[in-house]
Amino acid sequence: MTSKDSFDHRALLEKIESIVNDAQNGTLPHDKSIRRRLGQAGLKLSLAMEAPHDTMYRIGNTPLQLALAYVGNEKGIFKFLSEHDDTPLTNEVLARETKIDPALMSSDDSYGPSNITKNLTSQIGSAGLNFFQAYIAAPQFLREIGYADVVDPSFCAWNIAHQTEEPTYKWLQSHPELGEIVADFMAVQRDGLPSFLDAFAFDQELTEVTSDATPLFVDVGGGMGHQCIAFRQRYPTLPGRVILQDQGHVIERVESKPLPGFKESGIEAQIHDFFTPQPIKGARAYYLRNILHNYTDDACRQILEGIKLSMTQHSVILVDEMVLSESHAPARASQMDMCMFTCLAAKERSEREWQELLGKAGLRILKQCKYADEFQEAVLVVIPK
Repeated sequence: MTSKDSFDHRALLEKIESIVNDAQNGTLPHDKSIRRRLGQAGLKLSLAMEAPHDTMYRIGNTPLQLALAYVGNEKGIFKFLSEHDDTPLTNEVLARETKIDPALMSSDDSYGPSNITKNLTSQIGSAGLNFFQAYIAAPQFLREIGYADVVDPSFCAWNIAHQTEEPTYKWLQSHPELGEIVADFMAVQRDGLPSFLDAFAFDQELTEVTSDATPLFVDVGGGMGHQCIAFRQRYPTLPGRVILQDQGHVIERVESKPLPGFKESGIEAQIHDFFTPQPIKGARAYYLRNILHNYTDDACRQILEGIKLSMTQHSVILVDEMVLSESHAPARASQMDMCMFTCLAAKERSEREWQELLGKAGLRILKQCKYADEFQEAVLVVIPK
């Protein structure tokens, strides 16, 4: 008898079922890396066990998950279930409270919230459902461009999904309700994961003496200012100005609805189009978080050259982005690459591609600080050649 024959699969099955039951009852490992590894192992096991018809049904029905989750979120089903955690709800109650025809909810059963239900009511869950509709249009988009590489940033799967000829960001400006949802999604999509502040010790790496008047940290295209607030919370006594830059409509929202800690931290808000020359001269750090992955190499070169003109010998550019492996990239990183492709006709880049891009702008990577393996994120410390 071989070791394979003697392996007790039934005992393994019982152990797995016990772990699943514990998770459903709220008993989860506190170590996030263990939770992630358990989830990844479970998924790999499930895929390895598939018969041909299992694979067909799983892939063929995958679009239903996004489509029906979007409907459930839009009609408030998940929110209503989560608000009644201790009360089983019948389909009649759900139909009445969410204003859905009972004929569409004909299953004679009672319902309550699951872990997935609660996740979909979170800020990242509800915002993400609105953002990923472009995936459904990807097959048609690829057919229309002849399965070629994307070279036109004004046309991608997003345009087909939303039936518009406007580029994504321009369309979002003309649809402010969805634009705010997308902005919220971008702001919280990495919540709970390590941040650039865990990888780059600002007070140790940039040790030149600063004063209160020194431009210390300029967050270029920084949205609502999450990273500026995090920076000030990490370094509350470090002298220097912390400046948030973004387009006018974003800064207007920042000033009318500031995040907790923004005003209290003395953060400055400045209107700036990063395709124009950088107005803050001689900052210690110009920070670009998830900006360059939205654009083609030519557009990125324009952004970077505008910053380079304002740099002094003490300045660095901190490029906070994914740095994809040339092979075997993690699933989350690969998924984000496809998100860039479908929503913005853009892409994530490998280390080689970053070096080539930065070189075209007269810059080089001084140091790479990795911090989030799940997304292969890193801070590239960039200086002029």
